[in-house]
Amino acid sequence: EIFSPVIRLEALRLMLAIATILDLEIHQMDVATAFLNGEIDTTEPIYMKQPEGFHKGDSNQVCKLHKSLYGLKQAPRIWYLCLHKFLLSLGFERCQKEYCIYVLKANNTFAFVCVYVDDLTIICKDQDMLNKIKEDLSSNFKMTDLGELHYILRIKVARDRVNKILTLSQEKFITDLVREYKLENCEVVETPQAVSIELKPDKTSQEMDKYPYPSHVGSLQYIIRGTRPDIANAVRELAKYTTCYNKSHWKAALRVLKYLKHTSTFSLVLDGHKKSLDYLIYTDASFGNANEGRKSILGYCLMLAGAAITYKSSRATTIHLSTCEAETAAAVEGVKESEWLFELFRELGLARNGPITLLCDNNSAIAQIKNPCKHFNNKHIQIKQLYAREKFEEGRINVLYCSTDEMI
Repeated sequence: EIFSPVIRLEALRLMLAIATILDLEIHQMDVATAFLNGEIDTTEPIYMKQPEGFHKGDSNQVCKLHKSLYGLKQAPRIWYLCLHKFLLSLGFERCQKEYCIYVLKANNTFAFVCVYVDDLTIICKDQDMLNKIKEDLSSNFKMTDLGELHYILRIKVARDRVNKILTLSQEKFITDLVREYKLENCEVVETPQAVSIELKPDKTSQEMDKYPYPSHVGSLQYIIRGTRPDIANAVRELAKYTTCYNKSHWKAALRVLKYLKHTSTFSLVLDGHKKSLDYLIYTDASFGNANEGRKSILGYCLMLAGAAITYKSSRATTIHLSTCEAETAAAVEGVKESEWLFELFRELGLARNGPITLLCDNNSAIAQIKNPCKHFNNKHIQIKQLYAREKFEEGRINVLYCSTDEMI
């Protein structure tokens, strides 16, 4: 077993939004040489050759490891289990909807610990509890106290507690990419994607091997996941051709980076003045506009504290037969994301009482979700309809109409 979970960036943004709204302390700690702390499970022994320059006994003898080492495939998992066991001993509980968020509730106060390998983000209501958690961690592991959170996972965090504003940006990461691809003096582009250019798969030639197209698209995907949903649709299109690209694909990928260069200061702004933890979900879909296979593009965006917390732009896995069907499928994706967040809020002790508002710009899709009708034309998508309708009838969501102009 080598799997080790890390906190999703969507969950990290959610926790920062909650901290901004509730005006909580946000601190960061780093574990020094984290992988050396874990004890290896004796039921699965691991052996290694004796290090060069060190021989004890027969040179053919090997060492049996009792503790984890860097380089082991199991090392990340061993460290996670070690930290998990220790946090449980402090009274924390692990969220089942997000395995790398731990919750501690005591004496009318609470604390959250978000784990990304050896980076610990501690969110706490009470300063005394925050200090106690830091002391407990430092007593068991070699820790570096980084103070208030300023930079994590290549995302810059800037907080103005007086005005209750927290911003997330990836300006440095974007600047480094621009410098790497020598685009410091590139022309200005207003959009990440050219409307008139249609990309098609091609056989990658040896000439194209010198262009790091797959790794570049991967970097762009990380920027999307961090703070820039505005390039999601463009990069979704580029990602289809990582094994069959030509010069036109490379040019389109560089266009996205040119757009990012001139918008590198764009940030996600979390507004703590929006005191409610209520969130909205916007969903939308195109209809069969992808010439390759005529599959629709589905998307949703979940808004909390005035910013996009989770979002997605993806091509449908099946062909839809009407705009109603495509919009219903997009709405269901939004409902699924809402369910994850609904349950996570409950585990955090921030359970909601009323339904969550989902906004869609198609009245037919709204009617399909709200009304238990059966018809020959929609029975093939009935499972999706029934799932969304079940959540509507349970009072988990409330589906309302919102025009495209209002969404924009």
